[in-house]
Amino acid sequence: MKIDKALEEINNAGLVKILFFTGQLSIPNLDFYNIIFAASGVFVVLKSDFGVTVGKLSNVKYTNSSLKELDDAIYSFVAKPPISLFTEILEMFKYVNQKMDAELCVNVYYHKANKTFHLNIVDQVVSMGSADYKYDEKFEMSNEYIRYLQIHSHNTMSATFSSKDDKDENYTAPCYFGVVGKLANDSQYYNIESKYRIWDGTKFVTIDFGDIFDIGITKIKLQDNIISRLDAVIEFSKEQAKKRYSYPFNNGGMSQYPLLEFMEDDDPDEEWLKHIRNV
Repeated sequence: MKIDKALEEINNAGLVKILFFTGQLSIPNLDFYNIIFAASGVFVVLKSDFGVTVGKLSNVKYTNSSLKELDDAIYSFVAKPPISLFTEILEMFKYVNQKMDAELCVNVYYHKANKTFHLNIVDQVVSMGSADYKYDEKFEMSNEYIRYLQIHSHNTMSATFSSKDDKDENYTAPCYFGVVGKLANDSQYYNIESKYRIWDGTKFVTIDFGDIFDIGITKIKLQDNIISRLDAVIEFSKEQAKKRYSYPFNNGGMSQYPLLEFMEDDDPDEEWLKHIRNV
């Protein structure tokens, strides 16, 4: 067909590959940067040795009933490292924080042939508010390594991505990004604050900790009967809170914690408790 030949010529000459989604994403057929037209939108698809990201262009309206639906997605070709790798990174963050209340940046690289992970403390100048670094060309310019994760600390502050992080972490080859905060001398991986994300070519996508590190367990889905009991407890508690907070509130006559006062001094509605127990 003429359109197929014209599209082939465009793809051979351009830096961006243009495709139409007919039901299967052929990864070998992808270039680094791809524009894919689907049934109800246009998508940017990035492919590298790290994996594939699929992100919909929200500001482009497009429909084509002859094509198939495509959804946002993240596919990593790299197996997750063990949780012990993260605990080692956390100890680095704690050490620098204890010495000078400063941030630190660590890059995690994956050796494709050996299937091993390597921590790299890049050349950097650290301070309380930033970690200004340079990438190590030994890893970044090598075809043997994949940058899997770039993670930095926020010492005792909250784990939030700054506007500088937003600028640094988009328009790059796909990899995970992380920030760790609320550090203390006794911090362990389960009591710190951390956030993770990836740039999918159109926006930042939030990633779960367990999707980056092998924590040894899978996410637990609550059973329907447990959810029903929890909803009943929540509904009952909200109704009781409304009753208590409808009274005059002052620091003189009434407790500053009216709901707590109710739980300690009053008997809750027995009919409600029977309902919760029987859900």
